Amino acid sequence: MRYTVMAYAADGYQEFILPEILDADYDFILDRHIFGLRQSYVVSMENMDGIWRFCPRGYYDIRSYDGKAGTDVPLENGMVFEFRGMESVRISMVIFRSERAYPFYRKYRLDHARQITIGKESHNSIVYDFQGLVSRQACGAVCL
Repeated sequence: MRYTVMAYAADGYQEFILPEILDADYDFILDRHIFGLRQSYVVSMENMDGIWRFCPRGYYDIRSYDGKAGTDVPLENGMVFEFRGMESVRISMVIFRSERAYPFYRKYRLDHARQITIGKESHNSIVYDFQGLVSRQACGAVCL
C-alpha cells in the first residue's frame, strides 16, 4: 500500500510518494521556490507498525482540518492537513492511498523535438495523468 502526500498552496503544488517501509523515518522538503516561502521546510514523518504520522518540529505545525495535531492522527486516504510555518503561507496536504503499485517511470527523448506537449491524450510528447486531474493537453512549449 502506498501513500502520497499532495501539498497545495496558492503558489505551488508538489507530490511526495512515501516509501513502502515499516518502522522507519522519512523526510521531505517543502521547497521555498515552489511554494513562495521565505525558507524551505523539512517535514518529518514516521512509520510505526505500518502507520504513517507526521513528526513534531518546533518551527512548523501540521493539523488536520478538525484541529487535531498531525502527530496524533494516523494518515488515511482522503485526509486533509494544514501546514503552518513561521510565516503566513499555509499549505494544504491531501493524503492519497493506492492499493496498487505505481507504474514505472518512463524516459522521453526530447532532444530533437520542436514542440513539447504534456497531457493525458496519447498524441502528447509526454503522456501523464494523475487521478484524472490532468487535461487532454495541459501545457506546451516551443523548443529552439
